[in-house]
Amino acid sequence: MHYKILFVFIIAIVGGFFYLHNINPSEVEFVLYKEFRYTVPVTYLVIGGFVIGIVLTIINAVFSDLRRFFKDMKVRKDRKRREASEADYAAGVSAFYSGDYKKARRNFTKVLDYNPIDLDIYMRLSECQVAEGEAQEAIKILEKGLLRIPQSMELMIEAARLSGEAGDYSRTENLLTEILRIDSDNLFALKRIRDYRAYEKDWLGAIDFQRQLVACLKKDDRKGELKGEEERLSGLLYEHAAVLLEAERYEDAAGVVKDILKANERFIPAHMLLGEAYHRRDDVAGATRLWKKGYETTGDPTFFLKIEELYMARSEPDAALEEYKNAVSASPRDVDLSLLLARFYLRLEMVDEAIEELQRIKNDIEDSFYLELLLGEAHLKREQGIISAKSFRDALGLDHDNGMGLMPAFECASCGRAFKGWEPRCPRCRTWASLKMTRARGVSRKAQGERYPEVSAGRSNVARAAGGTS
Repeated sequence: MHYKILFVFIIAIVGGFFYLHNINPSEVEFVLYKEFRYTVPVTYLVIGGFVIGIVLTIINAVFSDLRRFFKDMKVRKDRKRREASEADYAAGVSAFYSGDYKKARRNFTKVLDYNPIDLDIYMRLSECQVAEGEAQEAIKILEKGLLRIPQSMELMIEAARLSGEAGDYSRTENLLTEILRIDSDNLFALKRIRDYRAYEKDWLGAIDFQRQLVACLKKDDRKGELKGEEERLSGLLYEHAAVLLEAERYEDAAGVVKDILKANERFIPAHMLLGEAYHRRDDVAGATRLWKKGYETTGDPTFFLKIEELYMARSEPDAALEEYKNAVSASPRDVDLSLLLARFYLRLEMVDEAIEELQRIKNDIEDSFYLELLLGEAHLKREQGIISAKSFRDALGLDHDNGMGLMPAFECASCGRAFKGWEPRCPRCRTWASLKMTRARGVSRKAQGERYPEVSAGRSNVARAAGGTS
């Protein structure tokens, strides 16, 4: 049918040509160059232009069809490759979670051949290498990915993390520096570089990065993280001040500590260190005044342990006792301070005074192990002498505190671990200013971390120490 139509169309064109040629005998003369002339009938021009147009249209249609054909062929080929890639990816994930890391790597590598800038595949391949214990190979894969995707934060952060875990701090720092060059507010990089500086005890460097981190958190209004990071900044400044103090740069140390207290007046380690700076200069009155001010500001009675040791080292127990009594008189409802006073009475063998003080506050405390411990010590000293008191402490598994009396326990408000002495930073979870005096069960001999034995388990031992039966 198409051929018939085409034949009729051609006959019509030819017929039309002869018809127009007969009724339009005129010609058109073209002057191409000086004497060179060319004469053409008008009908030839009309029909020729028409035929050329048809030919060009056909050629364009042929090329369009060819282009469409090759495009469709490419699409079909890409679809097959994509489907194969998706199948390889699914097989790789399945193999990874089943523990067949070599098979997972083979499948992921095939996916990478299909799409060499697939960020997720580089991460997956690095995970396979890490799972096989090949951290260095994992880092190399991530670096290969960075050549393809130069400013990928995900790849740089993961490479920095793995390099740090592998102990390659130079590479880690280079990666973190590059991250900060691209994004100066990147919290991960700021925290890691700060930690490396702190690990190297480069406190000034750590402080600089911590200040930048705090500024970023303030700018983003991330109040949940801000408080903890401000506390960490105070801790880093404290470490710097402690170094200055050890170098006998007392004025510089005091200046840093005062800056800490301007920002956070309740930061107990700073109050402790400021008093220590005065103590190192033999300014006993100044140290005592600052530690008392620390107590008034924070309400933490631990400062009086420092005052106690200061005066005991100078063989002035009466001065320490006077400070305790004045403080308890000013704050009679501070049970912890009263407990420390009672403990100090026992240290000075003032047994009756200790019992009187403990009885005064007993009704204000519910189930206080420490109060009962001090009462038990006091009654044993009064009734059966120092030897029985020593046996009592031994029965409960308590240290003798090097003659300092029964020290209270200090519990970390962050991790809940108890320790046998105050520290500016929790030895376990490394949280600053988190150790608080506790009246609950404390700690015994095991590496500043073991709890006191249960009372039920210790009663028979206590009775035996007192001369009774279990």
